[in-house]
Amino acid sequence: MILVHSFNSSIDITYQIDHLNIGQVHRPNTVIKNAGGKGINVAKVLNQLKENVLLMGYIAGNNGKTIKTKLEDITLSNEFIETDGESRICIAINDGLHQTEILESGPLIKKVYQKEYIHKLKRKQHCNVQVISGSTPILEDATPLEHTHTILNSIESNYNIVDVRASELQQLLQYDEVHCIKPNETEFDELIGFTCEHLEQRIDVLKHDPLFQNKDVFLTLGGNGALIKRNNHLYRAHIPNMQIVNPVGSGDSTVAGIAYGIENLFADEMMIKFAMACGISNAMNEQTGYISLSQINELIDKIKVEKI
Repeated sequence: MILVHSFNSSIDITYQIDHLNIGQVHRPNTVIKNAGGKGINVAKVLNQLKENVLLMGYIAGNNGKTIKTKLEDITLSNEFIETDGESRICIAINDGLHQTEILESGPLIKKVYQKEYIHKLKRKQHCNVQVISGSTPILEDATPLEHTHTILNSIESNYNIVDVRASELQQLLQYDEVHCIKPNETEFDELIGFTCEHLEQRIDVLKHDPLFQNKDVFLTLGGNGALIKRNNHLYRAHIPNMQIVNPVGSGDSTVAGIAYGIENLFADEMMIKFAMACGISNAMNEQTGYISLSQINELIDKIKVEKI
């Protein structure tokens, strides 16, 4: 089983417009509304892949009820802790060239609900792959780092993928319980504390920086593919040029592909191709956290992976 955590679930609204002009009225060409949050996107993709996945998280208020209903509509197994307040709304404005995002913080999670979450998690005892993805809401008497570390220690898992903000991830990497991370270029530079000027510099950091010792790193490079450190081997993934429709959730879809590959014992190069194909397929479709199996099969043949 793959267990996915979405601590700060949301209703994601994407507005497609022709051009964003600050201070002007805009009428969107398309409005897309989904149950969102990075963890939810991961779980939705795994659900489309017919994987045995369970989604856990916090929800609150009427927005939380809407999130749960939308997930039940797609028969995605979930166990949410209902809290006080209101689950957040996240807005993305896409004009074809740039994407502007407005992200609410989410509700305060009181200690009683944190304890309920941990208690429910401990009763599950074991999962093969665990994914923690996305931001953490405001916590009563706990930091995001403390909360995430507690989650990692509350259930036995063979492989943990953690995809959170760089400031938190930098500290989490010291723990043995973190097995895999998936930063993009900006997040990677934040992790290491300086900006890499070229690809060779990123390769050198992956090889020698003790921060990534004994960790799998899936560094996505946008249209330039990815650099992957897996079982202390380095790979470069080259991807084809495709028509991008909506990039929101592509990183989350890549995380889902990694989790699926680990769960199903894919060889390293196949896992890399599959994960990249999931991310690209999501970007080729309007819906966030949506993939096409036929697209994935076609993309796998077009993605090239070389060992460095």
